[in-house]
Amino acid sequence: MNQFELEINKAKQKIAELNKKYIKSKWTFLIVSIALLLMSAFNGLLSAYAIAKNPNLTAVWLFVSISFITAIMAFLTASSTLFAFSKRRANTKSKLEYLEKIEKELQTNTLSISRDELVVELAQIDLDE
Repeated sequence: MNQFELEINKAKQKIAELNKKYIKSKWTFLIVSIALLLMSAFNGLLSAYAIAKNPNLTAVWLFVSISFITAIMAFLTASSTLFAFSKRRANTKSKLEYLEKIEKELQTNTLSISRDELVVELAQIDLDE
């Protein structure tokens, strides 16, 4: 194999790794969001049951305040999770698009940068973000 084919293979490997990370982060976000939604729903149902079955007015107010605090915390947690995963997804997607563009340029031999610069850029892409 010559140097050109090695560079193409290296770019393809990084693209495959980024695709795996992209899909993994997408599914992780989905699973975490669904789990958080279910936990909040069950907590709300249990609190409603405790409120309905408790004759003590002080305990009822306690359960209402716990339900209110839980709802706020669930919303804040879901929001922060959404922003964290969205940012990671966007970063991975931009890296993936860049590598796919370089792969196409390598295959058509219209690469706008030198091969030395390409090797340096490929080495600097951090797949562990």
